[in-house]
Amino acid sequence: MAEKSGKGAKILLAVSVIVLAAVVLFTAAYAIFLSPVTKLVGDKPASAGKPADKPAAPETTPSWMELEAELDALIEADPGDEPIEVPPPTADPTDVPQPTDAPQPTQAPATPKPEPTPAQLSNPFKDVAESDWFYEPALWAYGKGILTGDTMSPNDACTRSQAMMFLWREAGTPEPNLQVSPFTDVTEANWYYKPVLWAFENGLISASTDGKFYPDNTCTRAQIMLFLFRMEKGSAEGISSPYYDVPEGAYYYDAALWAYDRGIVILGDSKTFDADQTCTRGQFITFMYRCFAK
Repeated sequence: MAEKSGKGAKILLAVSVIVLAAVVLFTAAYAIFLSPVTKLVGDKPASAGKPADKPAAPETTPSWMELEAELDALIEADPGDEPIEVPPPTADPTDVPQPTDAPQPTQAPATPKPEPTPAQLSNPFKDVAESDWFYEPALWAYGKGILTGDTMSPNDACTRSQAMMFLWREAGTPEPNLQVSPFTDVTEANWYYKPVLWAFENGLISASTDGKFYPDNTCTRAQIMLFLFRMEKGSAEGISSPYYDVPEGAYYYDAALWAYDRGIVILGDSKTFDADQTCTRGQFITFMYRCFAK
């Protein structure tokens, strides 16, 4: 609309200039050609008895300065030449750039799937009955992947290699950092190779003076408590000994007191620890259940 109005005003201005120029030319022509003829012929004589008319005032020709001023006035008065204010475009809020270091929404971490309880599991073992005192520990160990297969052999003695395997599985089967076995009787071909290397580098076991591990030797109750005590980085500080058969200087002294305080070992009426007795698979799985599941 503003563009059309401007064009119309310019056309009107052009027409006004042409008309004004024609008037100027006509006036100039009259002054040059017609005015001398009038002077030669003279005015028409007045009627008798009537006074002569008062001579008309001579017409004046507008100067070019006046014409220029009038043109300037017309130009200034032309609304079509007035600048039109255009409002700035409204910014789209969706186009506003976001800072690259703006915090991004983080996805909530997935809730870990809870481990099944022994009551939620079916008994896979042929040699474990619901009436056995190690029933719940056996099902817990199966659900954790510590025990596999369909037999548990709960009354068999737990060997050193089996103990390392059970503890390694409880830890999540981590890859050992050691590349070379520290034991002469443990090679990469053995099924307990990784568990033994993991146990060694984490301080659960140490090499004997002859550099052997003795994987087939059976574990005593004292040795099993020491493995658990070292794995859990336990402490016996401030715990009084409840045992009659655990001397203060024994290598398993702190482990035995810690196991009692944690409820891993439950004393009978005899209040004995029986450190040198062989630990069965059923007993070890029960000790692990009390240590890690409760």
